[in-house]
Amino acid sequence: MKKLQLTIDERNWLLPLLNERMETLLTDAFEAPAHHLDNLDAAIKKVLTDLNLHLKTWEKIMISSCVNEHLSMLNLMIDKPDAYSLLNCDGVTRRTLEEIDNAYNILSKLENGKYKKASMFKERISYAEYFEMLAKLRGAEMIYLSGSNDVSPYKIAFVYNKKEYCQFELRQNIDLHSINFGPLKDDAIKYGRTYFQEVLTRKQAFESLSRFNDSDYREGQLPFLLELLN
Repeated sequence: MKKLQLTIDERNWLLPLLNERMETLLTDAFEAPAHHLDNLDAAIKKVLTDLNLHLKTWEKIMISSCVNEHLSMLNLMIDKPDAYSLLNCDGVTRRTLEEIDNAYNILSKLENGKYKKASMFKERISYAEYFEMLAKLRGAEMIYLSGSNDVSPYKIAFVYNKKEYCQFELRQNIDLHSINFGPLKDDAIKYGRTYFQEVLTRKQAFESLSRFNDSDYREGQLPFLLELLN
């Protein structure tokens, strides 16, 4: 028996997929083996009645097969987002990314053979977590900046609630994995003055970066920072 604990959102997402799979298998176009139908039916009943499931091997296989197939379809529907596109993605894209999170979460919980050690589940950060971190970047009221009047800033950090910060090296690409908050182990202002050249407000940082051109940075980098600071 395999234990699978679902959240309410995961169950609400999974149940229509399983029901749709059952309807497909029951059509005249398919001659599904009886044990496939029986195990899928049993899985549907368990998902419908409880969030803490005890699945038999074939029930688990039916769920993972359905989820994996739908995940493949979702990944074809959208381009893999980067930090810039995620910042202003539309509602349709965001809902698709939420679906992708649900699929990965369920497959990871199932830990079914080929998934258990698969690299796609190792230290995966969900899109929901990235959205939360982007919101924290937008909410940072203190900004650390290093640069000079003659040279475009080469390092910036967004300080959230004076307790944690996210730093970007501006001579490198800002990708999704660059968005990562760490704890401040010192007074926020003291730390900023020790390791950066300036401690600024959001407005001051926006005005400072606005003096430079896109050509001073990697493609898309300056609009991304200005959007966060505006």
